[in-house]
Amino acid sequence: EAPPPGMVCNPERPSNEISLGPIEFYGDKSAQSAIITINNIGCNKVIIPSITCIYDTSCPDTQFIFNGDVILQEFNSGISSLTCSTALECGNLVRTITNPENGFVLECLLTDSCQGLHLILDYQPSTAVYIDHINEFRFNQAN
Repeated sequence: EAPPPGMVCNPERPSNEISLGPIEFYGDKSAQSAIITINNIGCNKVIIPSITCIYDTSCPDTQFIFNGDVILQEFNSGISSLTCSTALECGNLVRTITNPENGFVLECLLTDSCQGLHLILDYQPSTAVYIDHINEFRFNQAN
């Protein structure tokens, strides 16, 4: 319950937690350019357990705006690897992956599979995800 206009929450009164369910985007461009705002003007915390973009193309240019006491516990991009297995498959590709999973792997299986690839790993500091390593970037050569 929000306090009346001009008043503040009583700091001596314990606050409750309001838990929302996970927010999940399963399709290609399912949240493209969306602006998702959660306003909490009440005295309770709002907890979001996770936001998940299953594919790296599920949430392009999506903005998440949290106002007030809103806690996001985990953000998952769903991307743990990028594999380019045929000639020029990722050639001259510009690809941004936001918050790739811990242990991310890039594999370029042929000499020219990733020729001209511009890969951007964009780690957003506003997420509560702890990422401590990228597993490897593997560039193979032709046999």
